[in-house]
Amino acid sequence: MRFETEIRDTAYGGYGIGTFTDGRTAFIPFAVEGDRVVAEMTEDKKSFIYANLVEVITPSAKRGEKYCPHIGICGGCSFGHIDYEAQKEIKVRIVRQAFRNVKCGVPSEAVSGEKLRYRNRVTFKVKGGKLGFYAFKSRDFIEVGDCPLVSETLVAKCSEFAAANVCDEIYELYAVENGKGGFLASVKGIESDDVKFVAFDGISGKDFVIGEEYMELDTPLGAVLIGGDSFLQSNRFLMGELQKKAVNAAGVNALELYCGSGFFTIGLADKFRSVTAVEISKEAIRLGQKLELANVRWVAGDVTKFIKTSKGRFDHVLADPPRTGLEKSVVGFIREKKPTTVTYVSCNPTTLARDVAKLQNMYDIKDFTIMDMFPGTHHVECVVCLALKS
Repeated sequence: MRFETEIRDTAYGGYGIGTFTDGRTAFIPFAVEGDRVVAEMTEDKKSFIYANLVEVITPSAKRGEKYCPHIGICGGCSFGHIDYEAQKEIKVRIVRQAFRNVKCGVPSEAVSGEKLRYRNRVTFKVKGGKLGFYAFKSRDFIEVGDCPLVSETLVAKCSEFAAANVCDEIYELYAVENGKGGFLASVKGIESDDVKFVAFDGISGKDFVIGEEYMELDTPLGAVLIGGDSFLQSNRFLMGELQKKAVNAAGVNALELYCGSGFFTIGLADKFRSVTAVEISKEAIRLGQKLELANVRWVAGDVTKFIKTSKGRFDHVLADPPRTGLEKSVVGFIREKKPTTVTYVSCNPTTLARDVAKLQNMYDIKDFTIMDMFPGTHHVECVVCLALKS
């Protein structure tokens, strides 16, 4: 069923918010506040609906010039149709809305950098030797050839690999670069016997590694090691700013939860007498240990299991959890142990606000930073620094 509506707001997730014919809220992707649109209902929920954008009757002043012909089709750039200054304003408002029930001052601006070619890692789908992504909310392959958010050198390496490794089925290619000529990749859906070793210094799969296993990534606080399937902050222009903002405390004992292979750990090691770094990925811990930081104890294991047996006293806790936020037991651990300071790095303002609200009767927010690490998308990074109330 098609209907016409005015878009009155923009939601986290990249949806324009309109009104269906019966008064229910309509979530419409690739629309932005101020648009007058025709949409078609795709999902009928009890209290709201989802719809696809059919036509923009009157475009909003917040619409921007498309930097990619696949915007509106590809599932990646959910904010790609919005002017960049408006993108930042909307993201700040989304964070403010998430914190509406938390007593704190939310910044009025987001720290930002280059809006294109900022990504130093990418996951492409590969079909018939061509690079692509899945279409929005589907498994339909969209051939793209290029992605304007990804560095040109990394796209070129991925294209070369895809052309040399043609498979009947779609496979996944995850690739990273270190900014000084090093490139690693991992593949899913292709066997080692079928992999032609081209383009990358190292290629890993489920049960194999060809070439280099890891490489150095320079950061303002020192070099860390990354592998072909390592998670790392993807904005090569702003990752240093994020790192310095998160590593902003000093003391005796620090605990880092969800530490990865040491992106923040190297900074903590310079400011604390001892650091305990916990991460569930054994491979990430193995890479962290290779840094040979004498005052860091690396723990490979689930964060929730670690805190159950931890008897130590920590002056500071730094947490960079997944999108789901802190587990209830981790919040309980902080409330029980009462570290003097807590730094929380988050890619989801909703779960961040939920967790900070549970701590606000014990902690004051001393610093709050919003960083637009992901231009063109609805994602936003926040760093919140808490101090124990006196």
